[in-house]
Amino acid sequence: MAGLFPAITVKTLFQDEEGFMWYGTYNGLYRYDGYTVTPVRLNSLSNEQINCIVEPHPGVLWIGTEKGLIVLDKRHVMVQELPLSATRGKNITCLYVSSDRTVWLGVNGALLHTDADGKLLGSYPLKSQGVL
Repeated sequence: MAGLFPAITVKTLFQDEEGFMWYGTYNGLYRYDGYTVTPVRLNSLSNEQINCIVEPHPGVLWIGTEKGLIVLDKRHVMVQELPLSATRGKNITCLYVSSDRTVWLGVNGALLHTDADGKLLGSYPLKSQGVL
Protein backbone atom coordinates (compact mmCIF):
# COMPACT_ATOMS: atom_id res chain seq x y z
CA MET A 1 0.00 0.00 0.00
CA ALA A 2 3.00 2.27 0.18
CA GLY A 3 2.62 5.14 -2.23
CA LEU A 4 -1.16 4.82 -2.53
CA PHE A 5 -1.97 7.48 0.04
CA PRO A 6 -1.36 11.16 -0.41
CA ALA A 7 0.69 12.81 2.32
CA ILE A 8 -1.91 12.51 5.09
CA THR A 9 -2.03 11.41 8.69
CA VAL A 10 -4.55 8.66 9.41
CA LYS A 11 -6.41 9.22 12.69
CA THR A 12 -8.76 6.21 12.57
CA LEU A 13 -9.50 3.25 10.34
CA PHE A 14 -12.46 0.93 9.95
CA GLN A 15 -13.25 -2.17 7.87
CA ASP A 16 -16.89 -2.28 6.81
CA GLU A 17 -19.07 -5.37 6.35
CA GLU A 18 -18.17 -5.52 2.64
CA GLY A 19 -14.44 -5.53 3.36
CA PHE A 20 -13.64 -1.96 2.31
CA MET A 21 -11.19 -0.06 4.50
CA TRP A 22 -12.14 3.47 5.52
CA TYR A 23 -9.49 5.90 6.72
CA GLY A 24 -10.38 8.96 8.74
CA THR A 25 -7.79 11.71 8.64
CA TYR A 26 -7.34 15.20 10.00
CA ASN A 27 -8.83 16.57 6.78
CA GLY A 28 -11.35 14.06 5.44
CA LEU A 29 -12.37 10.49 4.65
CA TYR A 30 -10.78 7.96 2.28
CA ARG A 31 -11.90 4.51 1.08
CA TYR A 32 -9.54 1.68 0.08
CA ASP A 33 -10.95 -1.18 -2.03
CA GLY A 34 -7.79 -3.30 -2.11
CA TYR A 35 -6.47 -1.54 -5.20
CA THR A 36 -7.18 2.18 -5.01
CA VAL A 37 -7.49 4.80 -2.30
CA THR A 38 -10.39 7.12 -3.10
CA PRO A 39 -11.09 10.35 -1.24
CA VAL A 40 -14.73 10.78 -0.26
CA ARG A 41 -15.35 14.35 -1.36
CA LEU A 42 -18.61 15.43 0.17
CA ASN A 43 -19.16 19.04 1.23
CA SER A 44 -20.05 18.27 4.83
CA LEU A 45 -16.93 16.09 5.23
CA SER A 46 -14.40 18.39 3.61
CA ASN A 47 -11.66 19.67 5.87
CA GLU A 48 -13.09 17.98 8.95
CA GLN A 49 -11.15 15.87 11.35
CA ILE A 50 -12.54 12.31 11.31
CA ASN A 51 -12.24 10.81 14.81
CA CYS A 52 -14.12 7.49 14.52
CA ILE A 53 -16.20 5.33 12.17
CA VAL A 54 -18.76 2.54 12.79
CA GLU A 55 -21.41 0.70 10.75
CA PRO A 56 -24.61 0.22 12.81
CA HIS A 57 -26.58 -0.90 9.71
CA PRO A 58 -25.12 -2.65 6.65
CA GLY A 59 -24.41 0.05 4.08
CA VAL A 60 -24.55 2.94 6.54
CA LEU A 61 -21.52 4.48 8.23
CA TRP A 62 -21.63 6.77 11.24
CA ILE A 63 -18.67 9.12 11.19
CA GLY A 64 -17.67 11.04 14.29
CA THR A 65 -15.99 14.36 13.51
CA GLU A 66 -14.77 17.31 15.52
CA LYS A 67 -17.98 19.13 14.50
CA GLY A 68 -20.65 16.47 14.96
CA LEU A 69 -21.91 13.11 13.77
CA ILE A 70 -22.38 12.38 10.07
CA VAL A 71 -24.28 9.48 8.51
CA LEU A 72 -23.02 8.19 5.14
CA ASP A 73 -25.28 5.98 3.01
CA LYS A 74 -22.63 4.09 1.03
CA ARG A 75 -25.02 2.76 -1.62
CA HIS A 76 -26.39 6.15 -2.66
CA VAL A 77 -23.33 8.17 -1.59
CA MET A 78 -25.56 10.44 0.45
CA VAL A 79 -24.42 12.18 3.59
CA GLN A 80 -26.47 13.82 6.31
CA GLU A 81 -26.03 15.00 9.83
CA LEU A 82 -27.65 12.73 12.40
CA PRO A 83 -30.76 14.51 13.73
CA LEU A 84 -29.64 14.21 17.34
CA SER A 85 -29.31 17.60 19.01
CA ALA A 86 -26.85 16.27 21.62
CA THR A 87 -24.25 15.72 18.86
CA ARG A 88 -24.78 18.81 16.70
CA GLY A 89 -21.58 20.84 16.53
CA LYS A 90 -19.91 18.69 19.19
CA ASN A 91 -16.61 16.80 19.05
CA ILE A 92 -17.47 13.09 18.72
CA THR A 93 -14.47 11.37 20.29
CA CYS A 94 -15.50 7.70 20.02
CA LEU A 95 -18.21 5.39 18.65
CA TYR A 96 -19.01 1.78 19.52
CA VAL A 97 -21.71 -0.56 18.14
CA SER A 98 -22.74 -3.16 20.71
CA SER A 99 -23.98 -6.68 19.91
CA ASP A 100 -27.62 -5.50 20.05
CA ARG A 101 -26.81 -2.89 17.34
CA THR A 102 -27.21 0.05 19.72
CA VAL A 103 -24.54 2.72 19.48
CA TRP A 104 -22.50 4.35 22.25
CA LEU A 105 -21.02 7.80 21.56
CA GLY A 106 -18.39 9.76 23.45
CA VAL A 107 -19.35 13.44 23.18
CA ASN A 108 -17.82 16.41 25.08
CA GLY A 109 -17.99 15.07 28.63
CA ALA A 110 -20.91 12.70 28.13
CA LEU A 111 -21.64 9.17 27.00
CA LEU A 112 -24.72 8.85 24.77
CA HIS A 113 -26.60 5.64 24.02
CA THR A 114 -28.75 5.48 20.85
CA ASP A 115 -30.52 2.91 18.74
CA ALA A 116 -29.14 2.22 15.25
CA ASP A 117 -31.43 4.91 13.80
CA GLY A 118 -30.13 7.61 16.12
CA LYS A 119 -32.95 7.72 18.68
CA LEU A 120 -31.48 8.70 22.06
CA LEU A 121 -31.86 5.92 24.65
CA GLY A 122 -29.78 7.50 27.40
CA SER A 123 -27.30 10.24 28.27
CA TYR A 124 -24.68 9.85 30.98
CA PRO A 125 -22.51 12.79 32.07
CA LEU A 126 -18.86 12.00 32.66
CA LYS A 127 -16.97 13.66 35.46
CA SER A 128 -13.32 14.49 35.01
CA GLN A 129 -11.13 12.99 37.72
CA GLY A 130 -8.11 15.05 36.78
CA VAL A 131 -4.73 13.87 35.59
CA LEU A 132 -2.96 11.12 37.52
